[in-house]
Amino acid sequence: MSDFEFKTNVETDSVLLPNIWDLIAFVLIFGVFFFLGQAMQDLAFGSDVMDTGRIDLSLSMLPTYALFSVVRMFVALLFSLLVTFVFGTLAARSVVAERFIIPIVDVLQSIPILGYLTIAATVFEKVFHGDMLGYEMVAVFMIFTSQVWNMILSFYQSLIMLPADMRELASVMQLRRVQKFWRIDVPYAMPDLLMNMMVSLSAGWFYIMESEAIVVSGRSGRVLLPGLGSYMWQANLQENHEALLWALLAVFIVILCYDQLMFRPLLHIVRGYQSDDEDQLHRSWIVNLLSRTRWFKWGMVRLQDVFSEWLAFAARYSRVVPLAFQHERPQLVIGFSLRWLLVLTFLSLVGYAVWSVLQITTLAQLSHILLLGFFTFIRVFSLLLVCMVLWVPVGVWVGFRPRVAAWVMPVIQFLAAFPPNMLYPFLMWTILTYGLNVNIWCAPLMVLGTQWYILFNVISAVQTIDKELTYVVRHMGVTGMQRWRRFILPSIAPHLVSGAMAASGGAWNASIVAEVLTWGKETKTAVGLGAYIHETIVQGDLNLHILAVLVMCFYVVVINRVFWHPLYRYVERRFAS
Repeated sequence: MSDFEFKTNVETDSVLLPNIWDLIAFVLIFGVFFFLGQAMQDLAFGSDVMDTGRIDLSLSMLPTYALFSVVRMFVALLFSLLVTFVFGTLAARSVVAERFIIPIVDVLQSIPILGYLTIAATVFEKVFHGDMLGYEMVAVFMIFTSQVWNMILSFYQSLIMLPADMRELASVMQLRRVQKFWRIDVPYAMPDLLMNMMVSLSAGWFYIMESEAIVVSGRSGRVLLPGLGSYMWQANLQENHEALLWALLAVFIVILCYDQLMFRPLLHIVRGYQSDDEDQLHRSWIVNLLSRTRWFKWGMVRLQDVFSEWLAFAARYSRVVPLAFQHERPQLVIGFSLRWLLVLTFLSLVGYAVWSVLQITTLAQLSHILLLGFFTFIRVFSLLLVCMVLWVPVGVWVGFRPRVAAWVMPVIQFLAAFPPNMLYPFLMWTILTYGLNVNIWCAPLMVLGTQWYILFNVISAVQTIDKELTYVVRHMGVTGMQRWRRFILPSIAPHLVSGAMAASGGAWNASIVAEVLTWGKETKTAVGLGAYIHETIVQGDLNLHILAVLVMCFYVVVINRVFWHPLYRYVERRFAS
């Protein structure tokens, strides 16, 4: 049980005099909302620093730019959360909706994030006639597309894995659908959703430079929105090492702040109602601070009461969860003719897409792009093998040692949230200065951020192993390769495949940034599909850009469907308990 309870006793309710902890909490919370509110006002109504053509690299402007980037990130995260609740719930509750939503999300997440850039920039620029608001919407949309797909799949997976006893509890208590959603579905899914929100924010930071320094087709320069991404772009263009280091420090502080002020308290609370081992991994000084307050604790109780009253009011217009819902999701029988109509419609769309591709390109161009995709595939596959060989033993070692894990897991979570492309300019400078082979040394850049998927999943898998089973294996004297082959690998296989699949998708997306190395006015390009997509964006060739994006989608979808999904089903069927 968590050591922080929102419900207070009678004595606390009757004594409403604030204490020193209330004062500290007020200063902290007021400061956060004041600065974020000021940044939102500047973004919405404009200010002296809202100049799309110039970025001031002075140190005094860095906090302002950091606030602008944070606001964009969390506005996109809010939209991602709303979309997640809607479509994740639909996919989990309806088999028919699941058959449409999950494949669509699977395809959309395979589209490289920068693949949305050209289309979004063109559309929003025309709709808003080059107004500042249009470019802000481009930036938010870009960040949104880097966050939302991971969150939808996480929420959907949590809902379909909801234990039968919790479904039965909702039926016995006659909870209506809206009550079940907020009382059971969301709390159960929240731990995994919070972790995926952290990963999604990391993905947003990864593309913050491209989101704020926007390439618009037909324009010679970039549209620079005030923010950390544009600040780093300008510093990189001017080869300003000092400004890049300050920007790196700013990103570190920003991530540390929202990790400590938002994610760590939320993880502490939701994990507090699980095992004691989990609770010690997610302790939060913010929660401990608020637990000592009087006014804030009283206010949280009142807010909780208001939420309960709103939930009861909303439940009047929602149906009671049927008892049969604990066994299976509602299904809609699709007639034979409708099935064939859907199949024919899909085949028609595929045929039209193939015909359109043949109209805008030649067979030689298509073959060249497919070959570039193969080169990128070799890089992704090779680096995944290296990461698994490196991090699986480390993850197993950490997972079997709770005290080490209690120290390491917060570090891993922070590193997973830290955007590795913030280090790219320094790595680019090293590669360009010492004349290293770009085709080889760009590969590690592709997995700097995605490798944590593998390590985190392995540690989490080891921590879920039954302790009694671990004791039995230890007392039986099973050691060495036999212990790995018969005990460890079967226990971590589903989590390992899931983490490797996520790392693979992230590496494909990162190739667009990693295969093009820029320092100042000097640029080195590796041979690969990511570099080709980046080149089509810069040149404004919309036809070849769409074709290259479709080829990358083809590679990712085929690899997922032919290799990853069958492998995951096999290990789940073979090893899952």
